[in-house]
Formats: sequence, structure tokens, C-alpha cells
Amino acid sequence: MSTSWKNGFKWAYPLAAIICVLLVFGTLCDVRAQTSSGNITSENETLGIFSIDATEVVAGAGGYLTTVNATVDAQPETGNVFEGWLVDSNGAFYALSLGTFRDGELHFSQYMTNPFVYDEFIVTQEPLRDSNPDITPPPLGSTSLKDPFSE
Repeated sequence: MSTSWKNGFKWAYPLAAIICVLLVFGTLCDVRAQTSSGNITSENETLGIFSIDATEVVAGAGGYLTTVNATVDAQPETGNVFEGWLVDSNGAFYALSLGTFRDGELHFSQYMTNPFVYDEFIVTQEPLRDSNPDITPPPLGSTSLKDPFSE
């Protein structure tokens, strides 16, 4: 291969690298995020705040990276914990436990096929080491999720 031919294509490697970066960046940035937030209330009293973010994952199996953050300004009774739930109250009343609050905070993150079936976030007070996987009624507080949630 002649030296003049190699010198003539010095720009090809940097150009290929730039194209690869743009393709990867474009794929990663092609996401749609849906959010909902609000106050967690019980009757007319605000107990805390809640937010949910569902970001569509375009690579791999797809779905939505769903992140929930909530805080409450109360303490559970001795021997109990606060537990957060996403609830489909318009359908089969399926409730997904997001775990317990720790020091008044709940952080949850999971890849979900369709987080938009849930229409409500509720907080319950559950016995520590509760062996019943269902919600212990009545809820302490709740917030309705805004569209596009509650499909």
C-alpha cells in the first residue's frame, strides 16, 4: 500500500470514531420519561411527598426503569414499619410492595414491563417481620398517580 494512499485517508479513523459515538449517544438518548408526583395525604393532612419516574429503556429487552421516591414526616408505632405500595385500584386491586421506609424515606428502582397500570401510591403501617404479604388496612395515606399512569 502506498504511503500517499494512507495519508489521504487519515481523516477516516477519526470520522469513524465520531460516527460510532453519535450512534451510541443517539441510541442512549432516545428515551421517553413519564413522571407523576404529589403529596401523600390522609384526609386533609399531608404526611409526606411522593414521586415516580418511568423511563423507557430502548436497548435490550425494553420496558421501563421505574424509580419511586417517597418521604413521610411521621414515625411508625413501636414494633411496626411503614411500607409503600403501588396499587392498581381500578383493575384487579393488585398491590406491589416497594419495601419499607427507612428513617422516613423510601427509595425503589426496578425494571418493569408496564408501570402504567398502577394508579395509586399508598403507605401502610405493618408489623415488623410481617408474615402476611397483603396490605394491612387501613392505609395511613395515599396519593393518586397522574396520567399516563392509571391506564
